[in-house]
Amino acid sequence: MTHSDIQKLQTVSKDEQAERAQYILLDNGEMAWDQLQKSRNRVDMVLDNGCRIRVSLLGVRKVVFHPKALPWFVSDVTPPDFSQTISILQNANEWSSGDESEDARSALGKVASRFQERMTDGTFELSVPLSTKLGEPVPGSGYEFWTSPSAYYYMQDEAPDLLHTLSK
Repeated sequence: MTHSDIQKLQTVSKDEQAERAQYILLDNGEMAWDQLQKSRNRVDMVLDNGCRIRVSLLGVRKVVFHPKALPWFVSDVTPPDFSQTISILQNANEWSSGDESEDARSALGKVASRFQERMTDGTFELSVPLSTKLGEPVPGSGYEFWTSPSAYYYMQDEAPDLLHTLSK
């Protein structure tokens, strides 16, 4: 599979989105977007299956990323994944197949550099230390909740400190 093939799979036109909408049981996307636009102090994002980052459009002061303790799904992000991704993207010339243009590799490096700047200045942060190992408990963080099979409505009973932090 080529880079072009992957781009085609990820690109969905407005008509294709409308066609797929019939298979979605509940879509609160508009409501979520409205809430995100109102949240100027802090946004918390669970690095879950299919998470997309569109933070730059929001003008938020702080974004806290909540990784998974263990990768239940291949797309779940763990602390080691999080820290390695920035470095990998900054070094696109070392791993790219050569099919990509220099502009594409340069753009990846710029995005990664901006992400790193936001990590350094505190705009972006990980909810646990970057050095957290897979499955390692982080007392008081509620970190393990994100990997549990529990629905969010159990957070009050299973991770009350985490709920309190998110409710601020």
